[in-house]
Amino acid sequence: GRRANSRGDTRAAAPLFERALEVTRPLRHDVHLELDLADVQQTWRRRAEVAEQAAERARTANDQVGEALALVLAAHARFQFEDDPSVDELERLAHAALPLLEHAEDHVGLAWVWFLLGQGVFNVRGRCEEWAQAAEQALRHNQLTGDPSVGSGGLPNALLLGPRPADEA
Repeated sequence: GRRANSRGDTRAAAPLFERALEVTRPLRHDVHLELDLADVQQTWRRRAEVAEQAAERARTANDQVGEALALVLAAHARFQFEDDPSVDELERLAHAALPLLEHAEDHVGLAWVWFLLGQGVFNVRGRCEEWAQAAEQALRHNQLTGDPSVGSGGLPNALLLGPRPADEA
């Protein structure tokens, strides 16, 4: 599923993630797999629903770190379709999740949250230097996961639009 998603084939990835979850859910809780499934949903509304379900499963499993991560992804997805989305809620949830993820050394989760904080909060608020810094954090954590398929985290756009001198950027 992850290989299919990394090449942009979400239609192939979704049933693979669903099957993986059917097999693993009775044995263990895997919030990353749950959120992989959320990420490949065809609509933002469905992504929010799947991420909210992942947060509930994490809560039931007493996984505070997973719950915090899933709530950030759900808030970001809701931000994409709600009539009056709350950037404040997304920022609050992201900042609440970061220390939990740091303590757990969850680099996958940290990459997600830094990316969403950059794209969903700093970009929207026009705080391009903070967006660039968040993208750099997302890239750093992605490198620590060893995932070679990771994109730029929005860094080129943040640097293009932000205040850093061109030579430094």
